[in-house]
Amino acid sequence: MTAAAMPALASCPARNSGDGAFAAAGRDFVGYAFHGVTGLPSPLFQDAVVAVSEWLSGARLDRIKPVDSIGAIAPRPVMLVHCADDELVRAADARALFAAAGEPKTLWIVPDCAHVQSFHIETDQYVRRVEEFFRRAFATGVN
Repeated sequence: MTAAAMPALASCPARNSGDGAFAAAGRDFVGYAFHGVTGLPSPLFQDAVVAVSEWLSGARLDRIKPVDSIGAIAPRPVMLVHCADDELVRAADARALFAAAGEPKTLWIVPDCAHVQSFHIETDQYVRRVEEFFRRAFATGVN
């Protein structure tokens, strides 16, 4: 979920669930993801990847910080799902988003799981948790 989308989400009645979300883009995020995808040492390519990403997107990556906006979603419920062994986005990002989110909020770190594979690794538990999240979220009547 991009930081640009956060204000729009905060003004709509929808409840929000995310899997594998990053807390902030920028050089460190790109370096970690680049290494996770390629296996190559990120310091050698990090600046070039950031420059190309910014050129393609037309946005400064260091200004994309969902962690600064997630709190605005409250009082709408937020559920964050993240894989403990995510090679593209650190689980620390999910913890930072969770800490910055307002209540009500839920965080589930799925063990032994790579980037956005939680549904495939823990299908039954994933379905149960997401159904329960939306059941509770829509029962509250928060707009």
